[in-house]
Amino acid sequence: MDIERIDLLAVARYLASEFRDAPARGAIVGRTRMRDALVSRLHSSQLEAEMLVDTLVMHGFLVLRDSPETESTWCVRPE
Repeated sequence: MDIERIDLLAVARYLASEFRDAPARGAIVGRTRMRDALVSRLHSSQLEAEMLVDTLVMHGFLVLRDSPETESTWCVRPE
C-alpha cells in the first residue's frame, strides 16, 4: 500500500461513517479500533494502517479531544 497515493479524504469519510454511532473512545483503544477498521477495509497490514492513521492525524482529519470529565474521544473531520 502506497500511503502517498491514498485519498485521505475518502478514508476520513469512511471512518466518519464507520464510527458515526459509536465514536472511537480512548487515546489508545480508539486509535486501535480505527486502525483495525482500516486493516479490514483496505486489506492492509496493521503497520500500514497505523501509518495511515498517523498521516490522517498529521493532516487534521483525525483529532483526539481530551476532556478532564470524560474519556478522550477521536473526532473524524472529513473535510
